[in-house]
Amino acid sequence: MKILFSSDLHGNLYQYQKLIDFANEQDGKIKLIILGGDLFLKNKAERNLDDYQHLIENKRVDKHHLYFTDKILPILKQFKYGKIIVTFGNADLFTDISYMKEETKDLDNIIVLYNECYKINIENEIFNLFCYCNINFMKGLKKDFERFDTKNINDTLRFNMKNYKLRLKGYTTFDNDILKNIILNNEYNKKDLKSTTNEINHFSNVEGFHYFDFSDINDKELVSSFSIERELERIAEKYSFTKEFCKNQIWITHMPPFNTVNDNCKIKDDNDEISKFHCGSKAIRNFIESYQPLITLHGHIHECVDISNGEYYSKIGETFTVSSGNYPKRKTIAMISFDTNDIPSTLQRHVI
Repeated sequence: MKILFSSDLHGNLYQYQKLIDFANEQDGKIKLIILGGDLFLKNKAERNLDDYQHLIENKRVDKHHLYFTDKILPILKQFKYGKIIVTFGNADLFTDISYMKEETKDLDNIIVLYNECYKINIENEIFNLFCYCNINFMKGLKKDFERFDTKNINDTLRFNMKNYKLRLKGYTTFDNDILKNIILNNEYNKKDLKSTTNEINHFSNVEGFHYFDFSDINDKELVSSFSIERELERIAEKYSFTKEFCKNQIWITHMPPFNTVNDNCKIKDDNDEISKFHCGSKAIRNFIESYQPLITLHGHIHECVDISNGEYYSKIGETFTVSSGNYPKRKTIAMISFDTNDIPSTLQRHVI
């Protein structure tokens, strides 16, 4: 089966349209489109190509919902030949998940996934997908999809540098009950993480946002239960992962694995020099090493392909790890295509 993948469109309607048009122009050869997260606009003042004034409009929860229903979904519905898998990234909101699942529940060809496995059947070809949407903590204010990396706090704190400071406090669209009962799976009850102290910024006093404090890095129970590593363990337990079960799976993780071309980024080091830095997740890399899926698809790091001199995939054991390296502020879009029956000879990156 031929698959088309891209990520990090960040609300760029030119790119959404080019993605669907390209797929439709392949005369029915592409049967599945996968969107790897960061569907929506960033919450800061910058010009977007579709002139959507998101500094004012996008910070409200309902504006994400309207943007999906009125702008993105009509474009996705134009795909003629197969199905579309939609997953999430750190620019999206936790409340987008339930809303988008509800909006697409009666559509046979659009499937919205969040941290789950899904068996897909297209023209009697059946295979399993797994998606994981969360990333390592970053410096921004919105924390819906941010976590500690491994259970070892040092694997998260390695991002703390002179010119890049992690923020372990911030705003989410999930409330305290969802955090404790669903996200933390009732594994952490030591203290209330919701804070009454709000930082003054463009999320302050916006309906639907909650302020949490995850900054107690000496609380090993918190770091463990709120880590990517532990979330992946829960998923593996839920779906009874084994190497045999995963060997033909396609995984979509917004965060790339550590020490690959997929996680190459530019950062100012402690000497104020721009250097290459591996900013991926060690927990995700360990998970790939353990279960060896067929291929993993990643986003998040827009510049990774350029920094890697045009390379867009690595291998972890027998697994291909692939990034589109899409820049959301352009009218061109970067995409990956491949055939599941012969990945080595069909894997290709397109920029149109």
